[in-house]
Amino acid sequence: MTRGGPADLVFSALPFPRSPAGHDVVMLSPLFLVPVSLALLSLLLFGMSWFEQRLLSPQALIVHAARSRQAAPDQVEMLVAAQSERLIQGLQISSGERRPTPSR
Repeated sequence: MTRGGPADLVFSALPFPRSPAGHDVVMLSPLFLVPVSLALLSLLLFGMSWFEQRLLSPQALIVHAARSRQAAPDQVEMLVAAQSERLIQGLQISSGERRPTPSR
């Protein structure tokens, strides 16, 4: 004997198993991937920023060239002069952006 009405007969004829509403396991994996992908992207951006600031910045190149024993002193001096010039120009540009323009 069946306990329920016609709705139970319809659901029992379906080939898919019934799961309670709100407990769908299939939807958990795509929902879980959204925060995981956001976390991975933020870690990638943080790592790239760290790499650029620590290893590719003009300051890092100057320090590396100064500590290098294989480079000739003339080459080190030329590199330090070129990178120092880039740093000075960058500081002048950034300080020029901060100054308010006088109003007349």
